[in-house]
Amino acid sequence: RVKTAVHALENEDVTLLGSIMIKSHLSLREDFEVTCFELDTIFHAFLNLAGCAGGRMTGAGFGGCLIAIVEKEKIDDFISEVQTAVQSKLSTNPVIYVCSPSGSASILKIE
Repeated sequence: RVKTAVHALENEDVTLLGSIMIKSHLSLREDFEVTCFELDTIFHAFLNLAGCAGGRMTGAGFGGCLIAIVEKEKIDDFISEVQTAVQSKLSTNPVIYVCSPSGSASILKIE
C-alpha cells in the first residue's frame, strides 16, 4: 500500500489515495484490532460523505485521531454531517481540525 500511496501522491490521484487510506483503516480494525468503537463510529460517519475521498485512523491506536481527505469546498458540510452523525450515536461532539498539507521536512540551517 505504501508504494501505491506514493504513486497516488506523485500523480495527484486523490481517489486512489483515499481508497488506500480506507483499506488501511479497515486493516487496522480487522487485522490488528487497534481501533475502537468511537473511532470506527466517526470513520463510518464520514466514509460516504460527498467530497470525502477517504480517511483512516492515525497514531498508536486504541483511541486517538482520524485523518480524512476532504474537498475544500465541502469542509463545512463535512464537519456538520460528521458531528450530527456522531452526536446521535456517541452523545459527544467530536473535535475536528481543518488542516492543509505543507512542505516536507527539511534541514534548517541556523547561523
